[in-house]
Amino acid sequence: MAAPVPLRDCQAWKDAGLPLSTPSNEACKLFDATLTQRREDSSMLFVGDGL
Repeated sequence: MAAPVPLRDCQAWKDAGLPLSTPSNEACKLFDATLTQRREDSSMLFVGDGL
């Protein structure tokens, strides 16, 4: 398992050209965690099950 990547705060999203509409760093990090989890769940569909 890969080492966890730090979650992006509001400034990191803004630096990436994707500013979020909240000033809350906690909300930005939760959004990042949600996207990360969805990406990991999606990649598991294609691992070795032939589907």
